[in-house]
Amino acid sequence: MKTILKALIPVVALILCSAAAASASSATSLSAAPETTTLAAADGEVSVVLKEVGPNKVKVIKVIRTYLNVELRDAKDLVDAVEKGPVTVAKSMAPDQAAKMKAELEEAGAKVEVK
Repeated sequence: MKTILKALIPVVALILCSAAAASASSATSLSAAPETTTLAAADGEVSVVLKEVGPNKVKVIKVIRTYLNVELRDAKDLVDAVEKGPVTVAKSMAPDQAAKMKAELEEAGAKVEVK
């Protein structure tokens, strides 16, 4: 039994380190999200700004998670930040993808602007 536990210690340590690194990288990528003024980037890239969540907060969170590939907590934090003012949820996004995201967010009841 002791040999099995000794063999598992490095594996568990590796898993914990990779989970901590992934958590830190997602937190830093979302730390700049609450900006409200952005300009369209070069090469036809646009930003998606969430202005109002509407009555279906859960559906809006699901759409954010789908398009941004973020954890549930991060998507919820972005949606909750809209209470303080408009939030840029996506920067440098392709115009066609931004239009699809806007359509799905509006279908969920949110008010969205593409810049």
